[in-house]
Amino acid sequence: MSARAAFERLLRLVAIAALLASVWLAWPRTGRDAAGGTWALPLDQRARSAALRRWTTGPAPNAVDALVRDLPGGVDRDWLAALAGTGTRVTWRVAGTAPLADAAMVVEPLPDPSGVVRVGVAAPAGAAVVVRDATGPIGAVARVSGVGAVFRGRTVGGMLDATVAGVVARVGPGDSLVLRPLLVAGPAGWETKFLVRALEEDGWAVDTRLTVAPRAVVGQGAAPVLDTARYAAVIVVDRPATLDAAALGRYARSGGGVILVGEAPSAFPDVAVGPLGPRLPGRRVIPASDPRGALAADPIAGLRRGATATDRRGEGGLVTGAVRRLGGGRVLQIGYEDSWRWRLAGGDSGMAAHRRWWASQVSGVAYAPALPRALSSDRDPAPLASWIARFGAPAAVPIAGTRRPPVQPFASWLFAVAIAAIAVEIASRRLRGAG
Repeated sequence: MSARAAFERLLRLVAIAALLASVWLAWPRTGRDAAGGTWALPLDQRARSAALRRWTTGPAPNAVDALVRDLPGGVDRDWLAALAGTGTRVTWRVAGTAPLADAAMVVEPLPDPSGVVRVGVAAPAGAAVVVRDATGPIGAVARVSGVGAVFRGRTVGGMLDATVAGVVARVGPGDSLVLRPLLVAGPAGWETKFLVRALEEDGWAVDTRLTVAPRAVVGQGAAPVLDTARYAAVIVVDRPATLDAAALGRYARSGGGVILVGEAPSAFPDVAVGPLGPRLPGRRVIPASDPRGALAADPIAGLRRGATATDRRGEGGLVTGAVRRLGGGRVLQIGYEDSWRWRLAGGDSGMAAHRRWWASQVSGVAYAPALPRALSSDRDPAPLASWIARFGAPAAVPIAGTRRPPVQPFASWLFAVAIAAIAVEIASRRLRGAG
């Protein structure tokens, strides 16, 4: 027998074997006993989805043993749980020696027109965490210290993913917030001017009442009515002549946010977080590493009960910022009187850093009622906890007699191999005859 004839015979045998195998894989089976036994759930996502479809539309196995490296997503997990509801017993094991990360995620929208959210991720100590939205990462930490990490960043909306050691938690952006305008009252000076500009650059609508003389007030917007239906927060700089102390207190107790800047606590002692201490002088140069440390400040001499410090300065830890609850609202006291210097003399990043800082101060106290948003069916805030709730704790050893399911697309590939082998054999015969 010549080499060409042996090659043609080999092609014929390959074609016959491929045809028989493809027919066997594609042959319809009915009933649970047609599948029978225990089948392994593939690690590959495509093969896993194909196996779930086949077990749903055709014969279902008596049991499924899932070997997981990365937890299957919500759709595959729910599909497998539905299959278990029809009588298939589901067990699972972790591929490799490393345990799956017990990660959980929560997303909280903040009162900020630019779409800032706060993301909290619970993760094991030492784990790496990456949070991303549809456009890319919005925050990451190389290693978690403690019980988790908190991220704050802007997002375009939609789902956010937190990846911890291969486990992906997924949560939507949360409820939508109603953002009403801000009211800024104070003297017509540099601090008030650039404070208003920073907030408007961040997207806030701002009404102003600026004192230009003892009895002269100018402003933009309608006459101020201190009500949470009108304003999200009221920012008071120094000693304005336009606000009534009793009205400001009622506004805060009804849920509104109040920020007292500079000497304003002396004008509104009943609302203030604490009395002012001796003034701290500023420095001419504003370093990028500690810009607020170079500003003049009026520290808080003593905090009222329940108040929390938000900003400290110097080796003695003098409190230059603190917040407290007043009724249903929050009052934030900021000791800095000339933060505008940070914006103008803080270098290339000074303007953006000044704007971000003021936006974060406002978002911490602003009143922003939530509009509930429908929860997405694709959310999965605690993947491992959800998986264990559905299928129990992982098994220590594989179930005896576990079989691997055939991959359905493999039948098509085998059929294509058979056709190719037949075509090559026919071509070889014709070429031999032509010779």
